[in-house]
Amino acid sequence: MKRKYIIILTILSAITVFLVVFKTFRLSLFSVISSSITPPDLEYVRNNQWLYESGFKIGEGDFVEFIESDTLFQLKGDTIYFKGQPRGLVVKTNKYFYQMIVSSMDGRYRGEYANTDEFNR
Repeated sequence: MKRKYIIILTILSAITVFLVVFKTFRLSLFSVISSSITPPDLEYVRNNQWLYESGFKIGEGDFVEFIESDTLFQLKGDTIYFKGQPRGLVVKTNKYFYQMIVSSMDGRYRGEYANTDEFNR
């Protein structure tokens, strides 16, 4: 009788773990798909500080922040300016993974940036 309860408890635990993992996977997949087909959220880009992760760099240093009174980085439409010169385009944003994907002006290179505010929470 005790063995039967252990087997049932094990099966219920396995089902619970599977459902949690499946839900996380489903949310991740949905986030990736939706960020690929929707335009980038430029307000999200403008209102956060970004940390360089890999690929194409839009300026010097590892941090990017769009402050109105600052002339180092500016965001006009989807174009990112560094010291007054157009350097790249915001291609997509993914709020689930706290990402901003940028490309060079000619589209040949891509870079990834992470939202530092989300990592600090």
